[in-house]
Amino acid sequence: MGWYADDDVDADKLVPEHAQPTPQQTEAATSATEPTAKPAVETATAAPAEQTPAANGIVTIADNDAAHIGAATSEQPAFIPDDSYNAHLGDDLEYTAEEGAQGSEEWDGTVLSTAFMKKEPRNVYRLVNEVTGQNILVDMGVLMGRKPSQDIPQGAKSVRLVDPTRTVSRNHAAISFDQDGSLWIEDYGSLNGTYVIDDEGEHQVMKGTPMRLPVPCKVRIGDQIFDFEATEA
Repeated sequence: MGWYADDDVDADKLVPEHAQPTPQQTEAATSATEPTAKPAVETATAAPAEQTPAANGIVTIADNDAAHIGAATSEQPAFIPDDSYNAHLGDDLEYTAEEGAQGSEEWDGTVLSTAFMKKEPRNVYRLVNEVTGQNILVDMGVLMGRKPSQDIPQGAKSVRLVDPTRTVSRNHAAISFDQDGSLWIEDYGSLNGTYVIDDEGEHQVMKGTPMRLPVPCKVRIGDQIFDFEATEA
């Protein structure tokens, strides 16, 4: 699966175009007047790039072949790195709103609005993805996505999901506590959906219609499946 239309592509991540020939190279190419014999065509089959399994199960190209990735040719399009995978390699995944932050108006009327969220939840929960190894502490309102907004109100945090399958939308879904301490989950119009899986089956969380979140259960965000359970820390 490829990038979505709403993605911003950093200019420094694009593969540079082929360099133009230097004047010396151009002069040398045009100054030859003596015909030369056409060399015999030598054919060879390129050896496949060596692949090594990463610790999280994702196959990556070996370092010694990295220079061949993304060659801009007519047969192979330019390679653009998956920033969500790069995040798993070390970039910060979480951002907590500063004290006094009001957040964008896009959260008004949702589970991330200041009127909805309970400031100090009594219980703490955890989302654990056994495939990617990501572990998210749910101790306040949590906005989740491939590259979620940081313009969120106090009492919330945004968490960037590790997304090797590229099925998670930018601002995908949020989990939050209401004033009574109950848990709710809401989808923000994601492309591949948000689902709650319990003993009765899989239930889709519809955009604009928050759903109570049972404990324990599984939460599917795009193709990423998390175990959701209570925790003491």
